[in-house]
Amino acid sequence: MNIGMVCYASVGGSGVVATELAHALADRGHHVHVISSEPPFRWRAGVAGLSFERVEVPPYPLFREPQYLLALTNTIARVAEQHHLDIVHAHYAVPARDRGVSRGPDADAIGGDGSAERPAARP
Repeated sequence: MNIGMVCYASVGGSGVVATELAHALADRGHHVHVISSEPPFRWRAGVAGLSFERVEVPPYPLFREPQYLLALTNTIARVAEQHHLDIVHAHYAVPARDRGVSRGPDADAIGGDGSAERPAARP
């Protein structure tokens, strides 16, 4: 499978769990594209089937806060299209309106409690 793995790069759980899972999946022959602002804490380069895709947040002077979620969504869409991803696995909460980026607004999503949910209909 071609898998997109989204995580925060920090030392915390998201980066550690996502990195270990990505390495284990690559060891089993899957192609895993880790998507984050920088290589995660436990990143090991040179693993076959494993690649890092950086989220670039362009400066935008109108807003004081960086537009990370928009940049992340664009990166997921780009990687999904370029590498024909079969699935995108996110290791932290992503608002429902941004789920299903590669399959459109009717894509199924899995909630944090493991329950399937449908994103709200768009007007």
